[in-house]
Amino acid sequence: MIQEYDFNISKVKNGECLFPKKISNNLWIVYHGTSSLSEDSIEQNGLNRNQSNYSKYDIQKIIDIYEKIDWTGIDQGGFMVLKSFTMNYDFKDSDKKSIFLAESSNRALLYATNDFAGGETARAIRKSIYDLQRYSKENSIRSNHMLYRIKEYKQSLNHLHSLPKPQEIDLDCLNRDIENVSEVFQRTENLYNTYKYGLIYAVKLSKNDVKDITYNNMGIVVNKNLNFNTLVGKIKVPKEYIYRRYNDRKKLEVMLNPKDLYLELQKANKFI
Repeated sequence: MIQEYDFNISKVKNGECLFPKKISNNLWIVYHGTSSLSEDSIEQNGLNRNQSNYSKYDIQKIIDIYEKIDWTGIDQGGFMVLKSFTMNYDFKDSDKKSIFLAESSNRALLYATNDFAGGETARAIRKSIYDLQRYSKENSIRSNHMLYRIKEYKQSLNHLHSLPKPQEIDLDCLNRDIENVSEVFQRTENLYNTYKYGLIYAVKLSKNDVKDITYNNMGIVVNKNLNFNTLVGKIKVPKEYIYRRYNDRKKLEVMLNPKDLYLELQKANKFI
């Protein structure tokens, strides 16, 4: 049984760790934000790289649609996240997604909110396909996009290699492409709609884990499964909680003065 602690909004606002000091003072303990949808699986099997409602292939299909119409979307949490984050970090060297952990409970809190149900990539899938649906239905979006493409084309004429002259988007083809990703869209929509509460897990790592970890601006990236025994605490986050960014000193502290886990990662040249 994992020890459960109460969610304390005052600690969030003060930039304090949501867990007691016996956890927060241990720099081998890091944090994972998720939702009620993953609770049973995590508490039976631990954090598993195979737990995903989408595949690398699903992501590539969405990216291909955007590149076919030469568009980057409306919501910056959509296509741009799939293109830059998901393919470069989530599925960087494998068809299995990495496990992302945070230095602090406050940083993990964002990923325990309803908006991030299923994780950052699931959120980006929802947003990117919703943008494509709007593009298909709203003439004003397509018109503005065409004006932008024409402007780019004219500017390119002054260079050695000009861009191809923009053509009208084939809406029938686009709608078929959107239909081809409707299943993964529905799966990620279901994650959002069935969210009951968020969860933050405190995860205790060890020296034996260092070889499978990288620390970078995305947080602590783990490329192996973490069993149930690594979980040393959890907090349930109310569904109605709306994330606000408060002062969080933990990341700066471990960057300036790495100790324990962070020092071992630095020694192993995995502190990027």
